Amino acid sequence: SEGEPLVIEMHVRSERPLRDALLTVELHDAEGALVGARETRLDMGGGRDELVRLHLEPTPLRDGRYVGEVSITSPDRKQELARRASAFELIFVTKDPTENGPIRLGGRWELPGEHGEAVRKAAGH
Repeated sequence: SEGEPLVIEMHVRSERPLRDALLTVELHDAEGALVGARETRLDMGGGRDELVRLHLEPTPLRDGRYVGEVSITSPDRKQELARRASAFELIFVTKDPTENGPIRLGGRWELPGEHGEAVRKAAGH
């Protein structure tokens, strides 16, 4: 749901050991435009599955469908070792009717009358 933390979990397997490879997760909107990406270095032994999790803070994304891509490249980014297009799909549903647009602004309002200081200033004290 919109505004909640998110964990992307994936199983990665390499037949040979990986040292300092780059693991990248990209998120694209329904039209294919890149919305965001996160990258990390990856070391793992060969011939076994490894569980990898990317913990994300609440995203500012609102209503919509997003597609994730995952890739692993060599440390110098010259060789793509693996790529999974459409590796996962995220669908966000808006809960807050007071916001509109493609991203959630969040935040909070401070209005006159909600804090003693604001009331005194508004009343001319």
